[in-house]
Amino acid sequence: LLSIFSEAEVNIEYMYAFLGGSDVKSAYMIFRVADTKGAEARLTKKGLRVLTQEDIANI
Repeated sequence: LLSIFSEAEVNIEYMYAFLGGSDVKSAYMIFRVADTKGAEARLTKKGLRVLTQEDIANI
């Protein structure tokens, strides 16, 4: 993930990770970035799913 942000020149302000879901077999990473729309577009282009705040609240 960091290389994707680096290639797109997206600055990361902070990040953290957690395990979640009913089976606790899923890992999630939360990023605070300077360019949210650019980061989301780049991650989506690479085939990664970007969660909304509502998605995270329902984990």
